[in-house]
Amino acid sequence: LNKGTYVNVFGGNDAGGLTSTSNILFKSTTAENIYGGGNKAEVVTTNVTIEGGQITNVYGGGNEAVVTTSNVDIKAGTITNVYGAGNQAGADTANVNLNNGTITSVYGAGNQAGADTTNVKAYIDTSTANIINVGNVYGGSNQSGEVINANVVIDTGTYNQVFGGNNAGGTVTTSNVTLTSGTLTNVFGGGNSAAVGTANVT
Repeated sequence: LNKGTYVNVFGGNDAGGLTSTSNILFKSTTAENIYGGGNKAEVVTTNVTIEGGQITNVYGGGNEAVVTTSNVDIKAGTITNVYGAGNQAGADTANVNLNNGTITSVYGAGNQAGADTTNVKAYIDTSTANIINVGNVYGGSNQSGEVINANVVIDTGTYNQVFGGNNAGGTVTTSNVTLTSGTLTNVFGGGNSAAVGTANVT
């Protein structure tokens, strides 16, 4: 997608039917919500790649439907929220890769949904500018959701705050925050206002 203005973009179906794999490539336009999954229909694997544009919410998962594995790759753009899982539905495994762009908040899991395992990674790609500016990173979810293993790896970029756990609610069993480079103001192995069982920062 590189033309037009969108309210909702779904990689999967609306109300029923299973989608095996969904692929969304968003380049240089405007959207309110991008869902790798469906509205109320399940997807097995989602792939969402953002190469530019102005977006409010990017979800690796669906709105009210679960996905098995979600993959979100942010290569450019100005985004308010990036979620590895869905809005009100989770994922077994949620992966968020950050390479370039300006983002207010990144969540490994969903808005009101968790995940078994989340992987948020800011990585270096020598073929791009690698300018990552993020306000807050959470290994877990936003408002609610249970996460078993939340993993955050920061290899590059500028961040205000990095949390291994959730933001406002839900729980994380184990969080792992690994820092190899980057500019960070505050780093917390746990969550913002949410419980974490075991928190590890290296």
